[in-house]
Amino acid sequence: MWSHGDGGGRCFAKPTHTSSSPGEKHGSNVTSTIRACDIAPSTLSHIDFTEYEQDILRYQKQLEVKLMPHAQYMKHQRELDWTTRAMLVGWIVKVHQCFELRPETLFLAVNYIDRFLTCRAVSRDRLQLLGAAAVIIAVKYEEGEPIPLSTIDTITFKRYGIDMIKRAERMILSSLRFELGWPGPMAFLRRTLLKEGDDDQVGALAQYFLEVSLLDERFISDLPSRTAAVTHLLARTILANEALFSTVEIEK
Repeated sequence: MWSHGDGGGRCFAKPTHTSSSPGEKHGSNVTSTIRACDIAPSTLSHIDFTEYEQDILRYQKQLEVKLMPHAQYMKHQRELDWTTRAMLVGWIVKVHQCFELRPETLFLAVNYIDRFLTCRAVSRDRLQLLGAAAVIIAVKYEEGEPIPLSTIDTITFKRYGIDMIKRAERMILSSLRFELGWPGPMAFLRRTLLKEGDDDQVGALAQYFLEVSLLDERFISDLPSRTAAVTHLLARTILANEALFSTVEIEK
């Protein structure tokens, strides 16, 4: 399935509802996907989960460790390196922006990719196929409506075909043992933003830092709860809010 070739990092022609111009990192186009509704508390925030809060947090912290990729997985990838991974993440960010997906979907898709690459070797010409299939799975998990396979086939320039995209999706699910519920950094960031009562500026800046961290392989080994805490603290400091606060603890 994962044959030889090139072009794994190519970008697609955006749909008609594109937005702002991208920045660049590692040679790939990356656009911030932050909107006010991204960091605003969901409707579930109005429900009192106080009784179960610590149990939920404890479970999330167990999952974040269990479902982490190996930080050095690139050592067994013959055709890939960290730059090609960054190019793929940049492409996924553009897909995420064009379809106006939830921020959780972006982080989830990248987690699926890193975990798959931890246990499987992938050739360069199949890297975009991996990214497309990971987005499909993440959308099904997080969003209310899946992206049609015909659309995914179009944005990959019909290089693979719908049948191969389906095969890639099944292979990812099998390799990940259908363990899809990784609690990404947005889950922890939303919790602390709600606890601290921070405004949208703090949340938007912290989310921006989280998105930027997706491009840097050094953050792969960091737990999402820690990354969320660090970006929250950094955003607060930059915006001249409290530098130290009670509910966010950065574990050593």
